[in-house]
Amino acid sequence: RESGLMTSHLFLSPVAAIVIGVVYFDLDVELPGIQNRAGLFLMATLYHALGGLSAVGESVRGAAAAARERDSGLAPPGASALAQALIDAVCLRVLPAAMMAPILMWMCDLAARPEACLVTWLCLSLAGIVSASVGRTAWHVTKDAGHANLVAVMILAICVCFGGLLTRADSPSSATADVV
Repeated sequence: RESGLMTSHLFLSPVAAIVIGVVYFDLDVELPGIQNRAGLFLMATLYHALGGLSAVGESVRGAAAAARERDSGLAPPGASALAQALIDAVCLRVLPAAMMAPILMWMCDLAARPEACLVTWLCLSLAGIVSASVGRTAWHVTKDAGHANLVAVMILAICVCFGGLLTRADSPSSATADVV
C-alpha cells in the first residue's frame, strides 16, 4: 500500500549495512573483536527495530481505508489489517533484513558460515516484526501515533538495555544481580 516506504526500506538497508560494516570492518578474533561484533549486531538489530516503527504510520493511514472497505462490504472485517500486517512483515521487515545480513556478514569476515548469515537474517527480521507489532498494537490501543511511537520506543529502549545487560554479564546470576 505504501510503495515509497518499501522502496526506502529496501534502499536504506544495504546502505546502512555498508555504513555499519565499514565501522566494524575486519575484526580480529580476540576479545576486542568479539566485543565489537556484539556491538555490530546490536546496531543492526536496533536499526531494524527502529525501522519497525514505520508500521505506526501505516496503521494510521490504513485505518480509514480499512473502514471504507469494511463499511462498503468489499472486504470482511479484519481482512485489511491482516493483509497490511503480512505485506508489512514481508516487504518492510524480512526483505530489508535479507539484504542487510549478507553484507554485514561479509564485511565482518563471517560469511564463510552460511548458517550464521541465516541466523542473523532471522534475528534482524524478528526484531523488525516485533517492533512493528509493538508499534501497531500501541496505536490500536491509544489511537494516537505520537503516543504509539513513544510506547514503542520505550519498550525498545528497555529491550536494548536488557540486551546490553546480558552481553555485559559473565553469567546469568550476575545479570540477575545487576537487575536487583
